[in-house]
Amino acid sequence: GGAAIYRTYPRRGAVACELCQRGAAPAYLSLFTFLAFVQSIVWMQTVADELVATVAALGKVLGIKRALLGATVLAWGNSVGDLVADTTIARQGFPSMALAGVFAAPMFSLLCGLGGSLLYQTASQGTLRGVQLDGSLYLLFAFLIGNLLHAVVVVPTAHRFALTKRVGWMLVGYYAFFSILYTLSALGMLF
Repeated sequence: GGAAIYRTYPRRGAVACELCQRGAAPAYLSLFTFLAFVQSIVWMQTVADELVATVAALGKVLGIKRALLGATVLAWGNSVGDLVADTTIARQGFPSMALAGVFAAPMFSLLCGLGGSLLYQTASQGTLRGVQLDGSLYLLFAFLIGNLLHAVVVVPTAHRFALTKRVGWMLVGYYAFFSILYTLSALGMLF
């Protein structure tokens, strides 16, 4: 399907160029912009699906549990874009915007991504049953709650809302400690 669409793009572009007046945007520019946006979403979804399938296949070949892959490799891949974007925004002189992005992006993913998926699933098939939570997921939830409490309680009280390098290194250490415990738990060495 995609190859057939792209074979017709040069002809469509030539027709659009002929119909446009020099120096003026075409009347249907909004339509082209919308179609380009939709096409970019389709490509990103396709590439993401292939990367996830590749990592899942590699995990199966190497005998690595899916939960461990999800909490490490896939989580890192999901977060790299946010890290780069938030760092760039902060360096451009908008630290408040970057800090808001740190919390807003994962919250949007959870509420809209997970919430939308659950809403669709329950609307189409009824109540979800059989979701198994093992010890490693409880550990993940515990560390998430701990990190949120740190951000909401400790940073305002102990650090007076100052996000210093010390706080950053504490969070990196917290994540390293979590990663070690989670890996041990997912491998069955802890729980």
